Amino acid sequence: MKKHQALLAELAGHENRIDTVCDQGQAMIDDGHFAGDDIQQKIQGLKDRWNNLKVCKRETDRYTWNCCWYISQSVYSSPSLIRPPHLP
Repeated sequence: MKKHQALLAELAGHENRIDTVCDQGQAMIDDGHFAGDDIQQKIQGLKDRWNNLKVCKRETDRYTWNCCWYISQSVYSSPSLIRPPHLP
């Protein structure tokens, strides 16, 4: 779980940097930079990879939640386990 939390913190820390790089690249294109086409491709590639990483993170979050839910259901539905007195 600590590795997952570290990954979340690292992703959150890079979001602004990614946006800044893309904005600066776009400003270069808008100013008529001679390598505008290459810069545009780099920006698009960065955005695509960043979005793929965020999708993977969401899938990991969903998988983690599903695993936790399954474990909690297994624990509280098993007659062989001692349940806290406030649970049926």
